[in-house]
Amino acid sequence: MPACAAAIAGATSPSRQQAHQRTRVDRPAREAGQPHQDAEGRRHQGDEVEAPDPGQRRDRQHRDGDRDRCIGKVELVVVISILGILAAVMGPRFFDQQTFSQRSYADELASALRAAQKAAVISGCPAKLTLTSSTYTANQQVAAGNGCNTASSTYSTPLLGGDGSAISGTAPSGITVSPTGSFLFDTQGRLISSPGTTLTIGSRTITIVAGTGFVQVQ
Repeated sequence: MPACAAAIAGATSPSRQQAHQRTRVDRPAREAGQPHQDAEGRRHQGDEVEAPDPGQRRDRQHRDGDRDRCIGKVELVVVISILGILAAVMGPRFFDQQTFSQRSYADELASALRAAQKAAVISGCPAKLTLTSSTYTANQQVAAGNGCNTASSTYSTPLLGGDGSAISGTAPSGITVSPTGSFLFDTQGRLISSPGTTLTIGSRTITIVAGTGFVQVQ
């Protein structure tokens, strides 16, 4: 880097000083019609312009090339430093699948709770979601004709999702939920029985408003 600084300094300061001196010295010569040299190194004889010395041109190009290479090295070091900082800070978050798994399962479980709540309102039959630490299933009371037997305490009719499959699922490896138990929604969509209204899934939580059955993931 000291060599770069010297190259840059040599490519800027002397050239400015020399150009200033040439301009100051050559002005009387130009006015007198005598041979003189302009700031770019070209020689003038009256109205004629002589090409600059090839050696001077090569020297100027060499200094400009050294300066450009030095600036490029500085920029490269800065970019590499920034990338290193970003990799150290953001890398662990990208490779930690636990956080993504928690969020994904929280969304999935919240969707199942909402489906059970809506099914209870639409069908006129209470719906229950049974939750363990790693699985869940949604069911309604025993069917009776076009409805259900509301007097029965058995919830054996699988609740189906929009694709026609039973609403159930299993937590990803290493993901657990608490508290566990049965979450029962009545025909008005209210949560009338449950082990709690807040479910914890790692750093995520699911909140159920008992009076309305509203489900929210946080």
